[in-house]
Amino acid sequence: MKVNYQERIDLTAEELKIILSKQRNLTNRQKIQALYWLKAGYSQSITDVALR
Repeated sequence: MKVNYQERIDLTAEELKIILSKQRNLTNRQKIQALYWLKAGYSQSITDVALR
């Protein structure tokens, strides 16, 4: 099943990096890290993030 979510990440990569550094819970850290990778251009899609 393919799902296309066209969402926008409103935070900057720098803001996400700051939030990421403050995360102590592994699950939350992984979620913020995925957003950071997408925003910073390290990954092009959520599927790409999942493969990392």
